[in-house]
Amino acid sequence: MPVPRTRLSLLLSALAPALALTSVAACGQRGVPITAEPAPLVADAEAAPPPAPPAPPVRQGGPSSPEQGLPRASNGVLAAGAADKVLPLGGKPIVKLLEPGAEPRSDLSYALTRGASQKMSMGMDMTMGIKTQGQALPPTAIPRMTMVFDATAADKSPAGDVRIDSRLTAVSIDPNGGQQEQMARALRPQVEAMKGLGMAYWVSPKGNVRDVKLDIPASMPAAAQQLLGGMSQSFESMVTPLPAEAVGVGARWQVISRIATGGADLLQSAIYLLKARSGSRATLEVSLVQLSASDTIHGPQMPAGMSAKIKAFASAGQGTSQVDLKSVAPEGASMALKTTMTIAVQGAGAGAGDDSTVETTTNVQVGRP
Repeated sequence: MPVPRTRLSLLLSALAPALALTSVAACGQRGVPITAEPAPLVADAEAAPPPAPPAPPVRQGGPSSPEQGLPRASNGVLAAGAADKVLPLGGKPIVKLLEPGAEPRSDLSYALTRGASQKMSMGMDMTMGIKTQGQALPPTAIPRMTMVFDATAADKSPAGDVRIDSRLTAVSIDPNGGQQEQMARALRPQVEAMKGLGMAYWVSPKGNVRDVKLDIPASMPAAAQQLLGGMSQSFESMVTPLPAEAVGVGARWQVISRIATGGADLLQSAIYLLKARSGSRATLEVSLVQLSASDTIHGPQMPAGMSAKIKAFASAGQGTSQVDLKSVAPEGASMALKTTMTIAVQGAGAGAGDDSTVETTTNVQVGRP
């Protein structure tokens, strides 16, 4: 049965910002701006601005709760300036060891060799439901999206940082049934235009990423670039931030990052658990939550003069990954994420002032083709 045109239009219009928000969490824990030019991280502590006023009350949680240490938020939306007191936008992710794990303990660091290369595939399944302007669209499965990346360890700095050169070599939309085929036809020109997208960035032995630079294909249309904000961060998801201390099996550490994507500003906290380790190979579990660091979205997909006020936001997920510390890409990973967001469009135009709720459930599988 075909998808009604109005329903299809609503789904497609919501898909770009939804992908931008969910793929960041589902694929990686990053806070580095992604631009067409290198974007340095914030300066070190000696060059930092004067201390900020005391942070707002923090959430309570045990060592297994990713909410620990985060400011209190009303309906998942932080008060103005609250996120800056935790981590400024563009700042280096905060990595804090919570439990060192069992003996024996040892260093957990990447040991990449110049010239090492690896292919990585990522499949994304998404279900989306929308309530807007008096219409309630039931959860609808979006066609499966599959991407294949090539990643190579290039130059190495005296400090041990390695430059990773990555490229999106293949991308496909795989519908299941007639309804998904309609969406696939609309999505393919945008998604396939992303083929050839390249990225270079530096990564430290502890998984800190800096100086990210995109190589955007000249043929990429504007519509495809709306998907770029979230999907390009998939390159960086090949690297997991690691603790400075020696750790053993059972170790837990928290990574707090600040993410700007799709016009949204998010504060994300992830708790990692070292489940197993054998030499350079490690199995990790992760649970995460996201808070909206701003109550306004100024997305590139929005007409001039329009924005969206976030009235409620909830996002959480969990997953596992198998990491080889000598490889530029994980051996395998999976992540499930659920995000619900209620917004009101502001500015002149149809639909301004109306509340819209978008709920997405995303499942990501990473492997080696």
